[in-house]
Amino acid sequence: MHLHDESGRAVILGRELGRGGEGSVFESSSLGRDNVAKVYHAPLPPDKQEKLRAMARIGSTYLHQISAWPTKILTQAGGAVAGFVMARIEGFEPIHNLSSPASRKQIFPTVDYAFLVHVARNVAAAFDAVHAHGHVVGDVNENNFLVGRNGTVKLIDCDSFQVVEGNRRYSCDVGVKLFTPPELQNVSSLRGRERTRNHDNFGLAVLVFQLLLLGRHPYSGVPLGRNDLPLEEAIAAYRFAYGPDRKQRQVDTPPDAISLSFFAPEIGRAFIRAFTEEGVSSGRPAASDWIKLLDGLRASLRTCSQVSNHKYPSHLGQCPWCERERAGRPAFLSQNSSTGKASTATGDLGAIWAQIQVLAALPQLPAYTALQHGVTGRTQQVGKYGRLLYRLKVSAVAVGAFLTTLHEPASWFLSLITGGVILALIKHPVGGRLVPLRGAAIAAKKTFDFELEEYNKLTQDPRITELYGRLVSAKARIDGLPAEYQRGIQDLHASVRERQLEVFLDRFLISDAGIDGIGPARVSALASFNIETARDISYHAVMRVQGFGDALAGRLVTWKQRVEKGFVFDPSRGIPQQDVNALNARLANDRMLSEKALRDGLVQLQQLHTAALSVRGTVKLRVDAASLALAQAEADFAALKKI
Repeated sequence: MHLHDESGRAVILGRELGRGGEGSVFESSSLGRDNVAKVYHAPLPPDKQEKLRAMARIGSTYLHQISAWPTKILTQAGGAVAGFVMARIEGFEPIHNLSSPASRKQIFPTVDYAFLVHVARNVAAAFDAVHAHGHVVGDVNENNFLVGRNGTVKLIDCDSFQVVEGNRRYSCDVGVKLFTPPELQNVSSLRGRERTRNHDNFGLAVLVFQLLLLGRHPYSGVPLGRNDLPLEEAIAAYRFAYGPDRKQRQVDTPPDAISLSFFAPEIGRAFIRAFTEEGVSSGRPAASDWIKLLDGLRASLRTCSQVSNHKYPSHLGQCPWCERERAGRPAFLSQNSSTGKASTATGDLGAIWAQIQVLAALPQLPAYTALQHGVTGRTQQVGKYGRLLYRLKVSAVAVGAFLTTLHEPASWFLSLITGGVILALIKHPVGGRLVPLRGAAIAAKKTFDFELEEYNKLTQDPRITELYGRLVSAKARIDGLPAEYQRGIQDLHASVRERQLEVFLDRFLISDAGIDGIGPARVSALASFNIETARDISYHAVMRVQGFGDALAGRLVTWKQRVEKGFVFDPSRGIPQQDVNALNARLANDRMLSEKALRDGLVQLQQLHTAALSVRGTVKLRVDAASLALAQAEADFAALKKI
């Protein structure tokens, strides 16, 4: 085929760099090192030729920088458009190789979550640029967005975009169901249909969701009841599997998936708006909205203190990636993990433990010794007239009884009884006051005994005892980490063959297998349940995924068995380094949590210790006050009795 550019200069095709359904990409010495030629396999219809001519005319410098936008058309004899020139893109990978955990570990092994957020932000920026020029991507899918090692994003297959030149709109006639919004899922054909930015915003939200939620599709969930739907139908029914009303939509979040609470509320609300009916009625978050949200998310990320490439939102209490590693499901390959001693804010661990032991034991409680109060009885005031009158009455009774007995000797007994009765009726001037004082003395004794008993209980504080027990367990956990590390290494050595087989199977992606009946939609559904490679496949695991039955599960298991036959055990390779890293990360996180418990416990012990000594002093003062009150009450009673 003889090709010419717009100036009539011949373009000689060189080595074929890639081949797709519509055409092939060639390098050409005629175009220079930075450009390549895309040549279509079949003649193009007139409207497609005119679209490519328009794209070559309206392309801007920025569009050329971020995409494989047609810069010049290529014609064959007779002037028919046969292809176009575009910028050469090298060193980039399809975005699904980054969002998919299995592919990411092989192709982007060193990246962290901050890198995923950065790329998601750049995807939004690419959409924003296309929209700013008045165009629509239309055919959004995970193969049209490429990612560089530095997080740069570039768009390819731009000839499928919906573009506008003046009053002329050139349609996007294709689409991938997984990225097509619900309102377009059931249309018979996309050919000639006007696509909108809001349609694009759905596909953008899916790409962002898959990056931030590690390959999950927003509509791939666990069906509730028997109402299972293929993924395309779930999209059409707005079955967003992560929203707060998901169970009313007859779907639930897949196991082990990140929830929307992982993010700040505004990001969760943006996803809900993008994937529910609200996105149709009120509009989905635009590309510019996602740029702001993702810039905020990246600024909020903090670094795990134990694993340097573990980045996570700062509002979370602890590192979620360390939790996944401890559960044997690492999301990122750990770096700089160590079981070595972590630094502490209050000194080294030995000093902290020494302080804890001192504070956990309260000083011996001194035996209570009553003070010498030196109190004197407070005598009750009784007037001289009262005491004289009382004595005169008693004397009168005695004299009367004596005289009666002298006058009537035979009635002496009656005189004695009568005199006794009269004396009983004569009130002693202080007799009525002795009973209350006796009662006061008894009450003071009870109060003193109670306060003394409370004081004697203060030999130890139960709160200190309980806290110290927990700190002893934390210290024992730290002391046992070296032995646990050795046991972990021994276990890894014992399972070397099994682990080599797992690593081998992990290299075979289901998306690359070409299994009959397992297309992109089902691959995405499997990925939402952490089934991406041959290693992940088991019959029961596959049967839990929506849209999968016995036949498809059987095909996957059969494929895994074929792959497994190619495994050859190599005893010389030893333990995979990623397993050692995972063990180190788990133990380092355990040490961090235990040391934090000791540091926090030391502060609590200091507070409890001070409080316990303060309580001792307070209760001692109450015992002293009760002792003084008792001494005074007894002295008052004794003094009154002497009157």
